[in-house]
Amino acid sequence: MSLDYCKHAKDVEKVIDKVHSRKTDSTANRYAGNIRVFAKWCDTDDAPINNPFAATVVDIEDFLSHLADDLDYAYKTVNVYISALAVFYDEAEKLADGGRGIPDPRRESNSDPLNWENPASKATIPDMENDGTKRAKSLEGKDYEDKLTTDEVEKLVKNATSPVTRNAAIIEVMYHGMLRRKEAAYLKVSDINRDDRIITIRSEVAKNGNKRRVPYTRDLDNYLRPWLEVDRDAYALAPDSEYLFLSNEREHLSPFHIGRIIHNAAESANLQEVLFTNAVEQEIHRVTGHSLRRSGATRRWEAGTDIYTLKQWLGHSSVDTTKGYINADSDELIDKNRKNW
Repeated sequence: MSLDYCKHAKDVEKVIDKVHSRKTDSTANRYAGNIRVFAKWCDTDDAPINNPFAATVVDIEDFLSHLADDLDYAYKTVNVYISALAVFYDEAEKLADGGRGIPDPRRESNSDPLNWENPASKATIPDMENDGTKRAKSLEGKDYEDKLTTDEVEKLVKNATSPVTRNAAIIEVMYHGMLRRKEAAYLKVSDINRDDRIITIRSEVAKNGNKRRVPYTRDLDNYLRPWLEVDRDAYALAPDSEYLFLSNEREHLSPFHIGRIIHNAAESANLQEVLFTNAVEQEIHRVTGHSLRRSGATRRWEAGTDIYTLKQWLGHSSVDTTKGYINADSDELIDKNRKNW
C-alpha cells in the first residue's frame, strides 16, 4: 500500500492494521477503503481540517455530505462509512493509550480528553435528495407530503434560531433560489446581483457542473439587506471571507450546518415531523433543505413558470425530474400549456 494518499497515511495505516486484526477480512477490507477515502478527503481544499485524527462530529458530517452530494452515494453506503469511522476512532484511541506513537484523537480534537466522545458515533447521515436513488427512492410508494405551503415557509422563517438574521436569510435564499444545501453553503457575496435580483450558482458547486442563474423577487431583499448591510460585517471572519454565509469559526458554513439550521427552525415552528424510518434506520424528516427547494419550485410552478424554465432554474438534467419535484402529471402540463398559448 502506497503511503502517499494523505499526510497522515502512516499513522492511519497503523490503525487499519488493528482493524484487520479485529474484523473479518471482508469487513476489514471495506472499512479500510472507507477510512482511506476519509483520510484522503481531509487533505483536500474542501475539508476544514488536514488531520483525520483531529476530526469533530461536524467535520465528519461535512464528509458525509460530500459523499451524498458530490459522489451521489446511497444511504446504505454512507451508513457503512459511519461504521468504518467509528471503528477507526475506537482503535486509534486504544493505540494511543498503548503508546503506539499515533496521534490521540481525544487530544487532537478536544483539550479535555475526559469528555471526548467518538465523533463518528455522534454523526448522522445528512438529508439526501436525489433524482431517484436516495431520498426519493426511500419515499417511493409512501403516503407523504414534504413540501411547505407559503404560510409554513413564513412560519419557518419567523422561527429561525440564533443568529436570526443570518439563519432567516439562509432559509429565504434557499427557498427563492431553489438551492441545494451545498449550493447555499458555497454561495459568494458576488453571486448575488441585488440590482437585477439574480442568484448565480457557479459551475464548480452545481451538482451537474452547469452554471445557472435564478431570478428572485423583491421579498428576498427584506432578508438580504439586513444581513449584508448590517449583521454580516460583525462576524470576525467577514473581512477575509468572500462567502455569503459564514460563522465566527468558518469562512463559509458547511452543507450539514445549513441542514441543521433548517431542521432547528422547523422544530421551533412545530413543523418538523418524522415521515418514516428507512431501511437503514435513518429517520426521514418532513422539513429539510430538499423539501424547501421543492417548495420553492412548486411556488414558481403555481405562479406560471413553464416546466422547461423551471428545469433550468433547478439545474435538472431531465424534465422528468422537474415534473417529480412539483408532482405535475401529463394532463396538468397540457392544461397549463394550453392556457399560456
